[in-house]
Amino acid sequence: MLDYIRKRSGGFISILIIGAIALVFVFWGIGGQNSGDGVSIRVNDRQVPVSEYLRYMRISQENIRARFPDLDYRSLETASAQSAMATILQRHALETLAEGTGQTVPPEAVVTAITSNPYFLGDNGRFSKARYEEVVTVNFRETVSAYEAALAEDMLLESTVRYVQGMNFVPRASLLDDFHAAEDEVALAYAFFPASAFAAELSPSAQDISAYYEVNRERWREPAQVKVEYVTFAPADYRQGLTATEGELEELYQEELPGLSTPPTAQVSHILIRFPSFTPTEDEKREARERADKALERAKAEDFAALAREISEDPGTAPNGGELPLMRPGDMVQEFQEAVFDSTPEARAGIIGPVETMFGYHLIKVSEFTPASSQTLEEASPMLTEAIVARKSRIAAAQALEGLLERAQAQGPDGAPLAVLAESAGLKSQSSDFFSEADPPEFLGGSTAEAAKAVAQPLGLVSDPVDLSDHLALYVPLERRDSFVPELSEPETQATVKAAWIVDESSRLAEAGARSLISGRGDRQLDVAARAMGNAAVTTGTSGFFRRLRFDTDTQPPLSQADRDQTLRALFSLHSVGDTAPEPVSAAGTDDSPGYLVLGLNAFRRAPQNVFDQTEQVRREAAVQDVAEAAYTFWTYSRTAEASVSLPPEIQRQLSGAESDI
Repeated sequence: MLDYIRKRSGGFISILIIGAIALVFVFWGIGGQNSGDGVSIRVNDRQVPVSEYLRYMRISQENIRARFPDLDYRSLETASAQSAMATILQRHALETLAEGTGQTVPPEAVVTAITSNPYFLGDNGRFSKARYEEVVTVNFRETVSAYEAALAEDMLLESTVRYVQGMNFVPRASLLDDFHAAEDEVALAYAFFPASAFAAELSPSAQDISAYYEVNRERWREPAQVKVEYVTFAPADYRQGLTATEGELEELYQEELPGLSTPPTAQVSHILIRFPSFTPTEDEKREARERADKALERAKAEDFAALAREISEDPGTAPNGGELPLMRPGDMVQEFQEAVFDSTPEARAGIIGPVETMFGYHLIKVSEFTPASSQTLEEASPMLTEAIVARKSRIAAAQALEGLLERAQAQGPDGAPLAVLAESAGLKSQSSDFFSEADPPEFLGGSTAEAAKAVAQPLGLVSDPVDLSDHLALYVPLERRDSFVPELSEPETQATVKAAWIVDESSRLAEAGARSLISGRGDRQLDVAARAMGNAAVTTGTSGFFRRLRFDTDTQPPLSQADRDQTLRALFSLHSVGDTAPEPVSAAGTDDSPGYLVLGLNAFRRAPQNVFDQTEQVRREAAVQDVAEAAYTFWTYSRTAEASVSLPPEIQRQLSGAESDI
């Protein structure tokens, strides 16, 4: 709608619309929309022209391509399609809210927005109606009335966004709480209960082990396994005698030529003598040319950069002596590009111009020029030959695989074994060990997905081809072991179950000890109460001062190896010196043995109030912005997730990343 403005605007609504990549699909999901067999888009009771969708899609493509220049076409199309639909749904939600809340944009607000737009200012720095109409009709390619209606619509939506965000307020008490949570410093006292301290005294009975096994028997389940006969086809084994013909080299050279070529580049500076408008009169062009000719005479005798800073009318480059970024073909308007890249070396050695473009007359100085270059066929021949031979050898390997596969399929599961068929074709088969989905063999490339297929493959039935980067493979399952849970009577199982029981029970006792200390500490200091429990393995200590959100600055176990989330919860439960956290924290000791920590507040340093007073306004602005954006995002998600959407089939395919004709 307003391509030019949106590409260059910093307004919230344009950032919201252009930058929202697949916002709604977090909730909505591809395929979750209502199917539509028509040629228009419907959102609830509103019909959206496909042309509007395509316009948003084009805008999104340009922005995505600018950010991700290497993105492949299919991904670019899918991302821009999803962004376009997200934009349509967002705008629908905002329009609905605007109607429901009586939001309006006064005509005088639209007038102010137009008259203050720098694109519409004349030479005197004031609004020019002639320039306004010229830019809208020539550059934006819209009628003035259509532009003003679209601008009013965008302003209404932006006002509605602010309405949603404005429903949020951050009280001073909340800011102060956040400040102290982040800036106050604490020092901890702790008691650590290592599970290993309880393990030595544990000796489970047969009844204990049996009961434990019944509850946890799935932990000992053995996965299904399979043993296969397989044949690999490595392209490297089929390279002998392969080469590339001259015709193949020439054909591949032409295909790969863009990648073998480097475009020309130029480091350029320019001086611009600007036209007063995009449609100058003959008198205006003549006057600009006269000024450009005079500038050229000076440029031949004076320092070009100093002259550019003095007289160039390009505000973006004049302060830098007229210097432009490194230039490649396609970076500038056609006339400018031709003057640089189509000129002779002699012309580039001096001042080029004046060169006329839509902006005015340019004087161009080329300080460095690198011509286009590309590898010759002879230079690229070794690389191209290797690519052709690699392709041919892989084709040969695939043909050998197909031949063996056809013979195996023709004989069926009751025919000759794969090993016999392979030997008759001059190939060598191998037999694998038993393997499970979680333990794929090397010939499957370590792929758990391929291993899962092998485990599920019927016995005696040849597999589909396995296509890996360095080889291809075929296999036939010979034997299968079904998944099972071993009997507890097996000595090995008994040993592992006993060990697991001791680990779990010692951890339970360590946690129970930590909880006992928390509940029974009373008014005693944490270390005193811990020693009174009579367990010499329990260690106590204190930490240095740190901010709550940076507790992991202590490098010594067990604090440094405490569970972060549990520790944060514990830290924010400590308010006064002497407090103990209500829940123990899992951690590990110096020998990495697990256990549980009891944390208490040993000392406290409150952040100075004057630091908060000095930064309160900045903190408030940041907090309000965070809350506003979070609220708007949540509101948008909820509204778009509730929308009833009907889409033409072609748009459905674009959104899902499938092939599309649009």
